[in-house]
Amino acid sequence: MEMHQIRYFLSVCDTLNFTRAADRCHVAQPSLTRAIKKLEDELGGLLFWRERRSTHLTELGRLMKPHLERVHEATHSARSDASSYRELDLAPLRIGVMSSLSPKHFVEFFKRIKDEIRSLDLKLVVAAPNAIVESMRCGDIDMAFLGSTNLPPRFIAQAVFDEAYRVACPRAHILAGNDEVPLSALDRQSCLVPVDFLDSQAATLLPSGIGSGHEESGWIQAAALRENCCALVLQSSLPIDGIVVRPVVMPAPMRTVSLVTYAGRKHTPAVALAVKMARRHRWSVSAEAELVVLQPRVCDATLAA
Repeated sequence: MEMHQIRYFLSVCDTLNFTRAADRCHVAQPSLTRAIKKLEDELGGLLFWRERRSTHLTELGRLMKPHLERVHEATHSARSDASSYRELDLAPLRIGVMSSLSPKHFVEFFKRIKDEIRSLDLKLVVAAPNAIVESMRCGDIDMAFLGSTNLPPRFIAQAVFDEAYRVACPRAHILAGNDEVPLSALDRQSCLVPVDFLDSQAATLLPSGIGSGHEESGWIQAAALRENCCALVLQSSLPIDGIVVRPVVMPAPMRTVSLVTYAGRKHTPAVALAVKMARRHRWSVSAEAELVVLQPRVCDATLAA
């Protein structure tokens, strides 16, 4: 059974005339008649009673008509969705974001994507890096933003911005009175650090850092408040009650955030556009009344395909 046979059958149902049906389908009448005859052979019986002045459906024709109408409608719908998909009128996009990244980073980026893609269907997955990597491997996430550089084979990480760490400490802590804290001063303090910090290159700058067991800023600050010690948090993190946050200098530990894709996987139009926009985006976050611009990274042209 072929789609043109179904289309010819439904046209004859509407017109009850083979000549008018052929004209409507823009084919010669013998071609339409042969297609209907072939469909009858496949279904095992006549679909129309052909009389000189009257053509009407047989019992088999009436039985088959609703089934073939549904097939025709489903095919038309599938073609329409495929066309919308190609033209970005139907645009599914699944993005993974590691949970320690602040939502502030992505407000403007997501707004730009929404403005660019008319019917964006965005699914955002916020999770630990390992969970995001596994979902990407299975094809459940199209692209991701991760701070980890220890990725399995076939994962491509392209640095897009660097974000500085700051020191958070209770208001009564010895470092709370400083406008900024030299990195060397943290070696003399008990300092909690996020889980992913221990796996980063910045960890070599602070060998005395103690893993907090958390990656989310609020919980790390709560632990620092409870233990009356300091902690490293990212510059986009807001302090919780009882905590002050100060810049770290000489030097400032940094975390590199990368756009991660899966090598060899063909991108949909929406994903291809989102990846391109992520590489060109000027990443920034609004921190209360000031605009903190993150340090941009130069994109590798070899990955821009």
